Amino acid sequence: MARRFSNAVNCVRIAFFTLNCIFWVISLAVFALGAWLLYVREENDYDVITGSGSIVSGASLLVLGGGVAVVVAALGMVGAYGMWRPVLVTYILLVALIAISEISAGTISFLYREDINDSLEGRMVDAIEEYRATSDQEGYDRRKEANNAVDYIQERFECCGVNGSLDWLDLNPTVFLASGHQPPDECLCSNTTETNCQFFNFTYFPPNSFSSRQSQYYAWERGCLNLVEDELEIIAISVGVAGVAVGTIEVGAIVIAMYLCVCAVKTNKNSEVY
Repeated sequence: MARRFSNAVNCVRIAFFTLNCIFWVISLAVFALGAWLLYVREENDYDVITGSGSIVSGASLLVLGGGVAVVVAALGMVGAYGMWRPVLVTYILLVALIAISEISAGTISFLYREDINDSLEGRMVDAIEEYRATSDQEGYDRRKEANNAVDYIQERFECCGVNGSLDWLDLNPTVFLASGHQPPDECLCSNTTETNCQFFNFTYFPPNSFSSRQSQYYAWERGCLNLVEDELEIIAISVGVAGVAVGTIEVGAIVIAMYLCVCAVKTNKNSEVY
């Protein structure tokens, strides 16, 4: 015998079905966002300096939660259509787990965002101080990964040092001298008409030397600190907003599913009476 539902329950069923359609699309978007962030991290591997492992953890949770949510949203549509209590109960449990993972991902990213300014500058200073320009320098192999990260950051963002090219002279004069009285090649620029490409001309005294040296070079004027901070903050906010927003939607879906579950039980009882 076909079960009959009140108009109010049918309205909720339609709303729940529609919500899960939207939820399915959002879940795909969240999965894609997490996958993109992991891809960016893989291609732009400078977390050895930035310590952005927390963002990676958040992105991984987005991929996991988003992928499972795509399947669960389809399950919710089936449950809304048939008002099958076992399906709705399974939906509630799975969505609760997904909501926890998504909100956790958002929280991790927001918490990491607060730590960016506190730790990034120190990490970048350490990376430049310990930078090894050539393979015959002691510690080159041990520092190779960090060296590559420094080179990548300066080349990609068209920046130099932490706050400017003179950081290389202050923090690592050995590399400055070995590079020909200038910063590493990734700092240098050739498009002299560009505002960020500046000419530096000064005299300095190398370490343990009483003879002055003349330094002349074109290099990126801006430092890398603010540029890297901005990118990491954008990524952290993206993960945080996506995680918390989707988690909040899922909590609403749980409430509606629980209501439909109760309605299904009541309808079954009424059917048995008649």
